[in-house]
Amino acid sequence: MTALKRYAIVSGVLFFLWGAACVWIGSSLAKTAAFSENDILFEIDTPRVVGDMTEFSAWHARTKVHPLYVLLVNPLGVCLKILLKSNMTASIVISSFFGFLGLVLAFALFFVANKDSVQALLMTGLFAFSSSQWFLSVIPETASFAVCSVATTYLVFWIALKEQRSCLSLWIVAGILSMAITTTNFIQTLICFTVHRIAISKPCKMLTVVRVVAGYACGVFGLTAAFALLQKMIYPSSTLFFLPAAYKEEFQYGSFLAVRQPFTVVAQSLKHFFMTNVVAPAPHAYDLPHTLNPAITFNRSWDYRWIGGVALFLWLGLLGNGIVHMVLSKKMRMFFVGMVLCLMFNIGFHCFYGVLADGRIELFLYTGNVTLLVMSFIGLHPVSTRLPIKIALAVLLVLVSANNGLVIQQILRIFG
Repeated sequence: MTALKRYAIVSGVLFFLWGAACVWIGSSLAKTAAFSENDILFEIDTPRVVGDMTEFSAWHARTKVHPLYVLLVNPLGVCLKILLKSNMTASIVISSFFGFLGLVLAFALFFVANKDSVQALLMTGLFAFSSSQWFLSVIPETASFAVCSVATTYLVFWIALKEQRSCLSLWIVAGILSMAITTTNFIQTLICFTVHRIAISKPCKMLTVVRVVAGYACGVFGLTAAFALLQKMIYPSSTLFFLPAAYKEEFQYGSFLAVRQPFTVVAQSLKHFFMTNVVAPAPHAYDLPHTLNPAITFNRSWDYRWIGGVALFLWLGLLGNGIVHMVLSKKMRMFFVGMVLCLMFNIGFHCFYGVLADGRIELFLYTGNVTLLVMSFIGLHPVSTRLPIKIALAVLLVLVSANNGLVIQQILRIFG
């Protein structure tokens, strides 16, 4: 057996054990009040998502922003519900499964970049135990599936740039998958596709690039719309994402608070997308007027134990080092241009969406769209394969998993 096969087997077993742990933690949370009401867990609508996953006749109106989620997940959820005799258990298993699949895709991305299986395993482990990937795989939500879609996009982007070819069929799959789960994630895929077309085209062919990108966007949109019509036939309560009226309700989830308080909003966005998504602080419990149980958020907390503080310091140090090498390196520069543009889009968009006019800001549930992207600044260039970086990653992995495990215990105590 080759070394690569051994690492693949070891990685697969570790990822499976991680997924099993997610099911166990999710089941523990389900025994508390954590999943009993919408909005109390980082403002995630857990009961609604459980219905979307496991109930054929549920009210599937959120397909306006998750266009094909019900069509892709509900058949599996209904079958699992019958097998497991529990809507909640079935939804936890589904969320954890897609969390597991996200790790497989992340490992593939880190491995194809540097062909170093130890480094790829360390980076994937760090991603697995980041607060974003770990918590959002435990909680029944669309996030773990969304992570799979963006991971697919980044993997196709890297391969297409590395091989300098169109890979159009792969791009179409990535585009439909990203739009199927979250409409805004397709913007990331479109950014990456555009950068890729610019990279493989001659400077004098920019008009051709515009035509190809426009054709690609229309093609993905049309195919997704066709599947949405099929979904509407099967699930009459689903909403067609391409109807402008469907987005009227979405304005209540955003505001222009960033215009009046730019420092506060931008600071929260940077905090969630560069810090909280990897190393979680102690959750802050507060009361919502329409809920029976306390709600929790990371928005109002900077409460790190010493272990979290050390982990955060080491994480930011590695991230800074990675960004410096990314800027100085010429290898796959266009890939990192695409990643930076995707990051800028997410930060800009979530300075408005997820920011309510009354001052409430809840961005943690959107961190799944960014965490793997940010980690690519560390794990996708050769410097991350050096022994000192590997040792630092191993230490960071231990610290992050310990800190975030303690945070999960705190959440259990709050709702238990």
